[in-house]
Amino acid sequence: MKCSGCHRSEFGSRHELYERNYGGNHEAIRTEILAAQERNGLTESYRRLAEQCLAEYDLDGWTVPDLVIRTTST
Repeated sequence: MKCSGCHRSEFGSRHELYERNYGGNHEAIRTEILAAQERNGLTESYRRLAEQCLAEYDLDGWTVPDLVIRTTST
């Protein structure tokens, strides 16, 4: 819960600091999320999506017709 308008007071500063740290260690949160996704069997589908996206792009840009930006001279 954000306290709008409280950022100018001592309470606001302390509240903002509390909000930043409430979630816990940011590295631990990321590893916990990854572990949960692995338990649910979702990480392989994420890898496939990333590989598909990388396969549709090269040094010259997008290679698939629906993502190629065509420039027209008038």
